[in-house]
Amino acid sequence: MSEDKAVEGRTHIFLGEWEKDKPVKAEIKPSEAIRQLTLFENRYTKLRDERGNVSRAKEALEIQGI
Repeated sequence: MSEDKAVEGRTHIFLGEWEKDKPVKAEIKPSEAIRQLTLFENRYTKLRDERGNVSRAKEALEIQGI
């Protein structure tokens, strides 16, 4: 359960950072925008995998409703 809460916290932090730092400003060069998007994508993929692992663990332990 602590890992579930930790992943949830990291997800909220990530979403806040995305809202604040997503590369949508006109003055950002395309190469920098792509670099930033790649970094966000890598973090998103890692969080998605972590959330999947936690979900499967909860399902295996039959604690889905907790």
